[in-house]
This record gives sequence, structure tokens and C-alpha cells, in this order.
Amino acid sequence: MRPQVPSRESLFKVVEEMSDDQVAEVLDFARFIQSRTEKKGKVIVKTGSFENFKKLSGIVSLGGDAVVDSENYWD
Repeated sequence: MRPQVPSRESLFKVVEEMSDDQVAEVLDFARFIQSRTEKKGKVIVKTGSFENFKKLSGIVSLGGDAVVDSENYWD
């Protein structure tokens, strides 16, 4: 026998009581579940916030010596 699946209404009631940060986590998880069921061969582009990408700026300099660059980064 299959377990009873909670209704969308039950889910919505729980989500309404959550903080904005918790709702963001639930949405992220729901999108993850949704992405697992997408058709294979389709390109999926994952995005991130500008602030996260901004932190990466300047870590790597193109055209230089990667070993020297990485040593300078970690010093």
C-alpha cells in the first residue's frame, strides 16, 4: 500500500509559517527535484547571485602562469 501523499494545501500552510530564508531553501530543493525529471540532452543553465560571482573576480588571471597565480593567491 502506498503512503498517503500530503496535499498541496498542507504544504502551502507549512510554507506560510516559514521565514524567507527557509522558503528560499524549499524553493531551491523543489527546483532540484524538478531538474531531475527534465528530459535528458537538454542544456540546463544554473545561475547564481552576482555577489557570489563577484567574489571570484580577480582570482585567476588569464594568459599568466597558473602555478605562480595559484601560489600568489594562497600566500
